[in-house]
Amino acid sequence: MFTGSREVLEDVKKDLSAFGFEGMPITTKTLKNTIRGRKFIGKTTYFRLNSDVLIKLLEFLGAPRGDKIVTPYRIPDWIMNGTMFVKREFLRSLYGCEGYSPRIEKKNFEALTLRMHKSRKHARCMIYFLKQVKRLLKEFDVEAYIKIRKLGNQRKDGHITDSYELILKADNETMFRFFSRVGYAYEKEKGIKSRLAAEYLRHKIFAIMEREREAKDILVEVEHASLSKREIARIHGCSVDFVLGRINGKPVHLNRDFPAFKEWVDKFGFGEGFVINEIIQIKEMDCKDVRDITCLENHNFIANGIVSHNCNYSSRIIDPIQSRCAVFRFKRLTEKGVGEYVSRIAKGEKLAVSEDGIKAIYEVSEGDLRKATNLLQAAAASGKITKESVYEVASQAKPQDVRHMIDLAIAGKFPEARKKLYDLLIEQGLSGEDIIREMHKSIFELGIPEMAKLELIEKIGEFEFRLNQGGSEDIQLEALLANFIRLGKK
Repeated sequence: MFTGSREVLEDVKKDLSAFGFEGMPITTKTLKNTIRGRKFIGKTTYFRLNSDVLIKLLEFLGAPRGDKIVTPYRIPDWIMNGTMFVKREFLRSLYGCEGYSPRIEKKNFEALTLRMHKSRKHARCMIYFLKQVKRLLKEFDVEAYIKIRKLGNQRKDGHITDSYELILKADNETMFRFFSRVGYAYEKEKGIKSRLAAEYLRHKIFAIMEREREAKDILVEVEHASLSKREIARIHGCSVDFVLGRINGKPVHLNRDFPAFKEWVDKFGFGEGFVINEIIQIKEMDCKDVRDITCLENHNFIANGIVSHNCNYSSRIIDPIQSRCAVFRFKRLTEKGVGEYVSRIAKGEKLAVSEDGIKAIYEVSEGDLRKATNLLQAAAASGKITKESVYEVASQAKPQDVRHMIDLAIAGKFPEARKKLYDLLIEQGLSGEDIIREMHKSIFELGIPEMAKLELIEKIGEFEFRLNQGGSEDIQLEALLANFIRLGKK
């Protein structure tokens, strides 16, 4: 049985369904609880899974069965020794279900608590579990400490329970690292608030750093400049008290007009956890925390806690991931759109671009503006941007050259077609895949019957597969030309 809010259980069901585990319909049940003589009536939402396979899998992964208050447990070794992603997902799920929601009083966040009750009989087990969680948090540079409350509540089964808490240090840096590096899973409201909290603390820490930098400048002027304290305050746009505080060595604090969290969210918050922020400075820097992970032609850019995934087909992403993402679909631009874009850049950068050069950029980029911009920049290094310079820097076969080679092969002129092939491979330095890709495009422009085009396309697909399996480029492409000659005789 899984318990939690209805929203949590819906997400859990969706995740389990993605892996083939279907649960029973969600139901709600009213429970009466007695705490220190006072009665509270509340609702708990749960559902049951009638899957022996899932039960065995959970047991194999180290999940305990039974009442968690009287059942000993610990974090499985495969999590403790797993990757940072595995550890992060465990922590996010744990805090999403058991951790407190972010709490803030105006500008400062309260200490975040993970509170759990345990039978006094299993106190050592509970402390060990919290030490494991503390160790995982430490790997994300999040400091925490353990606190035990001796409640002495006695249950009907005779077990005496106490409260065990893992409390995060309530300083700005610790809370920022938790919200930005760990956060919450499943609980939507907690997740949104933690993302907003992370950006608010990022803004707050930056503001303090700016104040500290300003404080250093003031100290330098006090030591070396012959200005009065009032004049220094006027130059820096601060109060005389701030200048005196720097002289007396007092710690730097935020400006009094720095917005409280709610005011900041009202001003900069947008949608479900998104923030409209201001760009202060753009500069090149050596940053190890930005990664471009490329898989085939798709890129995943990871920076600043944001993952941007270029996926050509969103249907290939499972529903649980799609439900947590915003999907944006961008169409390729037309030749007119690419031409206007390239011309605007060329005019601003004072580049000489010919009409056939712009057309070549469109043909090579196929409407992709990012690729078009890169081609324009690379071709500009050779001077005037022409069709020849574009194809040269693009390392792509010229359509007219490939078309000429195909025409020779269909006409039965194998020596001439073979000579043109080697010109593309050796003189122009193109790969077999590049040539086959351009051959496929050229087929549709040939003045031959449609059935003949179908046969040629089938042969192109067969020989591209051979190349991908490691076949020799010259042998496979010559064999392809031989097939074109055989089809041409028909």
